[in-house]
Amino acid sequence: TDFAATGEASGTDTVTLFDTSFDQSEDFEDGMLTIKGTGSVDVSLEIDLEISDYSLSSFSVTVTGSFSAGVTATFTYEYAKSDSGDKTIYTVDLGTIDIQIGPFPLVVTPSIPIDAGYSYDIEGTLTATASATADGSASFGFTYSPS
Repeated sequence: TDFAATGEASGTDTVTLFDTSFDQSEDFEDGMLTIKGTGSVDVSLEIDLEISDYSLSSFSVTVTGSFSAGVTATFTYEYAKSDSGDKTIYTVDLGTIDIQIGPFPLVVTPSIPIDAGYSYDIEGTLTATASATADGSASFGFTYSPS
């Protein structure tokens, strides 16, 4: 529409005043505890203008803001244990063998040991997570409409 010919015009424009976000993580106790925080904040300005018959019909300004935030805590515990061993539980004696080598005697006493052993590996991981979030928004402004 041509404003000069009709005297009519309207429009809305939105401007971002502030827009930021964060995402931060921190480890404690060699990674056993991790805390992560996230959030964002947005603030914008909206201007609305309407002209009718070459006169201001309405004019409004609105500021709108919103935020969100969250935190997550993760606890992780890992356990590992390994061990092994053996022990002779019985020995079978096979008697004595006496062998004469010339004037020298050779005495052999053979035996068979019976051993028992063990070996184990234990591994485990425990993980617990807790989180919380919050969101909100607000708007304020004014409108001018001459009557």
